[in-house]
Amino acid sequence: MTEHENFLRHVALSVPELTFHQAARLTLAVIAWLKASKGNVLDSDIGLPTNRADPINIQRNFNAALEGWTLDLGFQVKSQDLLRVIEVVFLLEKSVRLADWSGDSAQWACDPDSESIVLAPYVADLMAFFSLSGGAPEVYLPFEEFGQLACRVRAKGAAASVDSKTPNQVQLGLVASGIYGQSIHHTDPVINPASVVGCELKKYSAASAVISLRGKYKKEDLDRDSYQRFDHASAKGPLAAVFHILAQTEGRVILLVPDSLLFKPGAERSLREYLLTRQRVEAVVSLPTGAAQGLKGACSILILNTVLASEQVLFVKVTNELLTNADTRTLKFRQVGALIRDRGEG
Repeated sequence: MTEHENFLRHVALSVPELTFHQAARLTLAVIAWLKASKGNVLDSDIGLPTNRADPINIQRNFNAALEGWTLDLGFQVKSQDLLRVIEVVFLLEKSVRLADWSGDSAQWACDPDSESIVLAPYVADLMAFFSLSGGAPEVYLPFEEFGQLACRVRAKGAAASVDSKTPNQVQLGLVASGIYGQSIHHTDPVINPASVVGCELKKYSAASAVISLRGKYKKEDLDRDSYQRFDHASAKGPLAAVFHILAQTEGRVILLVPDSLLFKPGAERSLREYLLTRQRVEAVVSLPTGAAQGLKGACSILILNTVLASEQVLFVKVTNELLTNADTRTLKFRQVGALIRDRGEG
């Protein structure tokens, strides 16, 4: 069990009226609020009051901060629960170095339900690195669940266009990472794309997403599409998400996919033929076990390009030895990224 998991479980025990997931979300919001207050990000009238024994002002300021972040935790926070969480966070702050917490490290520790997909931090690092390696000023991020990709893209100085069916989870991940003011389109872009200019889809120079293959789209809904995204025979069911991203991107597309998409027959095979015959596949990066919570089996990062053709596909197998430095235990994901970058440069 990691220090983040220990910390969140300790806090949850202090508020037994809440479920673990409610306590975890409240804890992340409190940490974000405290960090923003100390960093002078918030106006004094919505930051943490000097008198932490004043429940009325604390509750009012906390609610005002969440409202300013357009963040809804999904349940009513009682003042006594809020005060308990704040007290425990202050007691344990030094031991777990809350200042160093990133949103996704905390989300990873929250142990979300099996339907949620949370990336190991290094996987999100890799995907963001690939997305930005071509110098894209803005990255399209449909299907975000926890804001892991969005917070990295924003932290690197690029803009992010975010679509999500779980905007509150995304916003929580962002503010927990110190990213504020990010707008999020609450939509499923396969059915209702939000990035439209006139009567055409807005084109992005880079896009990144997790494709879970769980999306259930009715044929009649896809047939009503007015952007010609789903004309190919394999653009049905969960694979419609891939075709949506391809239609919205003029440049590099970074997808985390279950390996079944790479090897399964049927519609998946038809999709692979579609991509390969058009020379859209730049590379396949195979990941170690445990790369993502919520995805069954092995998964890989699929790197596509809708503009530059690739006559050959680069296959990279990421091992634990490649990811970490034996001396410093720091991530060496840039070595993996350099393989893709150098290949793209010829």
